[in-house]
Amino acid sequence: MMRVLVIPDLHGPFSQKGALSFCKKVHKQEKCTHTIFVGDIVDHHRIGRHTTEPDAMGAVQEAMATKKMLAKWHNAFPNAHVILGNHDLIPYRQAKEVGLPKMFLKSIQEIYGLDTWTMSKRLVLDDVLYLHTAGSGMYGAINKAKGMSMSVVAGHTHRFPGVIYFSNPLHLYFGLQVGCLADKETYAMRYADNEVTLGCGVVYGPSKAQFFPMDLGRLK
Repeated sequence: MMRVLVIPDLHGPFSQKGALSFCKKVHKQEKCTHTIFVGDIVDHHRIGRHTTEPDAMGAVQEAMATKKMLAKWHNAFPNAHVILGNHDLIPYRQAKEVGLPKMFLKSIQEIYGLDTWTMSKRLVLDDVLYLHTAGSGMYGAINKAKGMSMSVVAGHTHRFPGVIYFSNPLHLYFGLQVGCLADKETYAMRYADNEVTLGCGVVYGPSKAQFFPMDLGRLK
């Protein structure tokens, strides 16, 4: 039976301490067979369009720290699939604005040494749609699921994780939002008023999913 571990926004290198151990524990506990990251594995704070925080590290320093952090996740989940998020795609948007063709750019896999990870902007697996952005607020994923007539899993929205179900006479669907795994105390999260809800998710099939909150209090 397919069971998918869903890992939300890491915003590397600014992920929450203990997040990897937490996800490995859930993966083992729930006997997961697949792993999907639903976007923003990289923050790209320094090269983004928003105002850079005065205490931010340099672009190369940030990239090297991200590569080091992601190597641990890559080692733990070597066959994962990554849904590309808006932060992941910052280098390509910046290049497009100055007229630089994509053929001159390295891929995310090449930049960060993620050679065994596959990547796409969305993925349908076992009749469940995985994407980075489904909409804003706590009802984004379920509203997308209603419109698509299929279960939907989404990242991007840091503050409103959880599962909401709905049914019609033929099917039971869900919308799963998986929160975030970035450290809310880092300068990279100031744009979101440092408000994140930590956790990950598991999809058990096209009509069942669960959110697993990461309780920092229990990790101390």
